[in-house]
Amino acid sequence: MPTNAVAKLVQRCLADVARKPVENVDIYIADEVTTWHLALHFPPEAPFTGGSGCVLKASSFSLYATLTFGPDFPARPPKFKFESKWINHQHLWGDRICHSLLSDDFLDFFRERRTHSTSLWNASCALSDEEGLGGMPRYLQILREFLGCDSDYDEEQHVKYDASSLEADVATQRSFKPEWWEESSRLEPEASAATPPEAEAAQSKEEVWGVDFFSKEIREPSVALTNAGLRFFAMYAVPLDTVLDMVEMKTFEELSREHGIVEFDEKHGDCMFISHQWASADHPDPELHQLRVLQEAMKNILRGSSARISPNIVIELCGLATAVSSSRLTERRLFVWYDAFLLFEFFGAGTIGREFVWQMSEDYFCCPQNSASAEDRRMAIRSIPSYVERCQHFVILCPPVRHAEHQSLLSKTTWATRGWCRLELVVRHLSARSSQAIEVTSSSRLTLASMFDWVLEPVGEGLFTVEEDVKHVRPVLHGLVKEKLLAYLRTGKLHYYRALWNLQTVVLRNLQVESVLDLIPGMESDILDPAHYSTEEFMYQNGFRRIDERDASGWTPLCYAALGGSPLQVSALLEARADANDAIRIKGPQFMNFGNNATALSICIFLKHNEAAKVLLSYRADPETRDSYGGTAMHRAASGRNQEGIHLLREHGANVQVATVTGHLPFLFTTGGGSRGISVLKELLLDTPKAEIVCSLPAVFLFGGGEPGIVATLIEAEADLNLQVPAFRFLSLQNAIFTWYGLRHRWCESTLSMFAHHYRGATPLMLSIITCSFQAAAVLVSAGARTDLVNARGLSSKDLAEAMSAPQYLQQGLSGDLAACEAVVQEHSDQFWLCM
Repeated sequence: MPTNAVAKLVQRCLADVARKPVENVDIYIADEVTTWHLALHFPPEAPFTGGSGCVLKASSFSLYATLTFGPDFPARPPKFKFESKWINHQHLWGDRICHSLLSDDFLDFFRERRTHSTSLWNASCALSDEEGLGGMPRYLQILREFLGCDSDYDEEQHVKYDASSLEADVATQRSFKPEWWEESSRLEPEASAATPPEAEAAQSKEEVWGVDFFSKEIREPSVALTNAGLRFFAMYAVPLDTVLDMVEMKTFEELSREHGIVEFDEKHGDCMFISHQWASADHPDPELHQLRVLQEAMKNILRGSSARISPNIVIELCGLATAVSSSRLTERRLFVWYDAFLLFEFFGAGTIGREFVWQMSEDYFCCPQNSASAEDRRMAIRSIPSYVERCQHFVILCPPVRHAEHQSLLSKTTWATRGWCRLELVVRHLSARSSQAIEVTSSSRLTLASMFDWVLEPVGEGLFTVEEDVKHVRPVLHGLVKEKLLAYLRTGKLHYYRALWNLQTVVLRNLQVESVLDLIPGMESDILDPAHYSTEEFMYQNGFRRIDERDASGWTPLCYAALGGSPLQVSALLEARADANDAIRIKGPQFMNFGNNATALSICIFLKHNEAAKVLLSYRADPETRDSYGGTAMHRAASGRNQEGIHLLREHGANVQVATVTGHLPFLFTTGGGSRGISVLKELLLDTPKAEIVCSLPAVFLFGGGEPGIVATLIEAEADLNLQVPAFRFLSLQNAIFTWYGLRHRWCESTLSMFAHHYRGATPLMLSIITCSFQAAAVLVSAGARTDLVNARGLSSKDLAEAMSAPQYLQQGLSGDLAACEAVVQEHSDQFWLCM
């Protein structure tokens, strides 16, 4: 029976136990629904009995066991493993049950199927229904009674005990807790269907409204599943030591024959998900450039030469992350899962003279590659979310490598344009794991990368080698969203549920797939007006009772509606007297980092919901309202790369020259968007004072905007490419930040601390090198940036390039050979023209 069918059957069993809870038995669910952890309790009213004639009794302790449902369930019973160190019991042999009792095959259930089973399962099936299914409550009851009475003490000779040894054993049980105790969630029994009349009368409409009232479907234990519980293809990974010894890229089949690949099990270690861009049309890494960078980076960590992983300069500047010890990667045995990137490469006999060979160029290491394994590879694609979820570490491997066919230079920017990589990024952001990724650009350069832009780079707007790939993405992403919504509901994370429910229009953008809208059943309404009905349904599905209500995370219905961007919904809420200037009042963890006092208008503009923004502006929403960072809707339009939004805000009197608390104008917030921000940058430069443009390049690298096209655009607008940062002459927030991080660099290094340490007297070229914006540095060199200047610490650009292990083309350019740098610039000629 297929794994997904078994999972569904086990879910039914779990639901049956939830409806019919077993006294003194608790179930704890692991990440996979096919693994149940059991706590068998022995309170004073139901003690353990044993010894000669069962005269000895012991109570107030618990025993622990694990049930694992295999792929042949229910033909075979679940595998039983005893976790407790229970010595004084005749029925146990090691961590298994000794079947000296209940050994008959009831009703010939297993005999006719020619399988062998435990007597306990036979008994439970006999006492349940005629098909032998749905008997888990009875099975658990028998299991607990079986272990609660040592009735064959006088018959067995291998274990003898008395009252004192039994009590000593019980004391051990009281202090024992299995490893899964803290990590697994307890299955809560369903409430009784029979509600006392007085309790029913006491329930108000508010107490059962929206997400506060879960229907039977919502309360099914199946919604507690993560992607890890819905795998369609087994997760295979390569041990790190095998990866480090590789001198050639081998396929899944080759590694399987050589026993170099294993089915991953979290008990044996951690797994690292490697997401990378293929460097050839039919091979992931033909020259092994990417593999060698990964190998050397991991060897540096093992040797201790890369002791810390510094955060991306932007996320550290925002206070969202600090450097972490690289030893965290190797605390446990490490396995590697190499990402699937260029999927579904179709080959026809007319193109390369051979029949269709690969249904998809799925991951070389960890998924089947031969033509006979096409169905396995299809299942592997559906399993990508579960692979990402199960991996403890998410790595973006993006060193500068040339593509074998078209010779373009691959980088983090090109990686971020790919549809499959965007899917992996969204999955990681929605997973229960940390949303931080480790970016590897060289063997000595590992950084914690931000995921701020995941919502601005929808999967459906990513590049796919074959457009037909999109149809394979739709069910994967749609299923992921639905599963996450249900999981948020079940765990009570209502802010996360509301945010994702409304954000579906962005997450599923351009995929031509319907959003999941009716998760909360039971809404009844006789309203005929579409707008009013839409409002009532919106309020019901989001669990709100009043238009002006603010939830525990500080969001109002209008703020959530801004995430969805429906002009009809926004208009309906405004007609119902919602405040057009509603803003977030942040409380606790947030699904997205908008900042305190971010308005509904700013949210719409950031997410390119321009029609909804027009509705808000027509209701006199103020485009000049500032958030906690001092930013306005114009700053959000810039960071969201929303050129139409900028035009809209201008029409309503918005100012493009408003500075944030750090003194930065909106045009600088386009720089973090890479090449996608160039057209928006040009739009904003039209109204930006020339003095601000002249001194803009240092801020570009502070904001992580080291995209060649961005730098070239600013140079063309007459930014000073040789500007040296002056000494601090007055106190400002930015100067205070740099002073602190410059001091901290002496005992705790990071990209931001190095930036601050070398900031005074630094040129844009130096700052581009410090932030590893090497292609932007090539643009500066080609445009005539001086290489002889030194900063306040006496270091030149060449000195910094050597310290940062800059690529060869930049080292040559700094030494006077400009040809290599000019070749890099030429690759971006479709984005800008630069006089050299």
